[in-house]
Amino acid sequence: MGQCYYNETIGFFYNNSGKELSSHWRPKDVVVVALGLTVSVLVLLTNLLVIAAIASNRRFHQPIYYLLGNL
Repeated sequence: MGQCYYNETIGFFYNNSGKELSSHWRPKDVVVVALGLTVSVLVLLTNLLVIAAIASNRRFHQPIYYLLGNL
């Protein structure tokens, strides 16, 4: 049996994988995080618009629209 590494950080496992864990952000990392945050905010706003439409429009008070709002 091997040794249990439950007290180690993520950096320990990442460095043991043969890759280097950098302490600074590369331009590629900034672009990936910025795009991810942008998409996340857009998804959140569109979901809020769907919920607002269901709540404000009486015609949308049917079970299928509640399902759509929960998705």
